[in-house]
Amino acid sequence: MHNLSKDELRLLGKLSTPEEVQKYLDDLPYNKEKHGETCLSPRLVIRYKKAHCFEGALFAPRRCA
Repeated sequence: MHNLSKDELRLLGKLSTPEEVQKYLDDLPYNKEKHGETCLSPRLVIRYKKAHCFEGALFAPRRCA
């Protein structure tokens, strides 16, 4: 699946409901873009463990569809 690591696949496997996805996003620190504007992909949200509203919006549909 898109060359995701085992850890990334494991995390995504745990997020099986919209509520679990929302909890995951709510628990992440807010991405304040200290070094310039960002538009993190779902994979980078997992890697950097932060997201702002739009990045969370990009992340959620992948798991809630």
